[in-house]
Amino acid sequence: MLYKVLKFFLFKFDPETIHEFLLKILSFPGVPCFLKFLYGSDAWNSPVDYFGVRFKNRVGLAAGFDKNGVALKAWEALGFGFVEIGTVTPRPQSGNPKPRLFRFSAQHALVNAMGFNNEGIERVVQRIQKAKLELSIGLSIGKNKDTPLIDAWKDYVACIQVANDCVDFFVVNISSPNTPQLRELQKPKYLKELLEKILTHARRPLLLKLSPDLSDSEILDIMQICKPLSLSGFVASNTGLFKKAQILGARGGATEAYL
Repeated sequence: MLYKVLKFFLFKFDPETIHEFLLKILSFPGVPCFLKFLYGSDAWNSPVDYFGVRFKNRVGLAAGFDKNGVALKAWEALGFGFVEIGTVTPRPQSGNPKPRLFRFSAQHALVNAMGFNNEGIERVVQRIQKAKLELSIGLSIGKNKDTPLIDAWKDYVACIQVANDCVDFFVVNISSPNTPQLRELQKPKYLKELLEKILTHARRPLLLKLSPDLSDSEILDIMQICKPLSLSGFVASNTGLFKKAQILGARGGATEAYL
């Protein structure tokens, strides 16, 4: 009943406004302790190990929800086994113009065109270090919008060099539909060199985030490139470009029912 009442109220407002409002509440001093008192329990934890990282349980918070890591203590208090922050870029950027987050209740879907809005790697890493968490932290990294594709690897390496000692794993995001030409990095022309240079600097497990819009042949090409490299895994998947979402008048990547 409480869920239905909150949903009815929250859905009356712009989705990005509500998102930011809730993150601010969760970041207030004392809120994580209150959440821990209400919901915190280790009884259901079942630790697992993947690619050398210990996860308290298999339930994690995906990238995109808390891009800048402002509510890390709250996620820990709620019992998540891991949190993926980001996507973060070397320099802060504001992202795409608003409105850029669209809610379609009847279709049980969200469509976002955020565009890697974030406070930059330096600020985010400072926040992670200050939090002193006991849960696993992943960091989704990307390139700044104005960085040419040929220099994209420099942005990913810059993020890794700053965050190497304070996160448990990295996710290379080259599949967002909301940064111009970013998905070109999934093509063999760029992918092999990009991953080789990133892996040279990464001291943590590295995962590659793929697009759901790839064809079978494109996926096979990516697998052939990645097979001899020391990648730890893949993230399936990013948001997708679905015609139904575009028909409804939204630009960007769709999630939920569409995905």
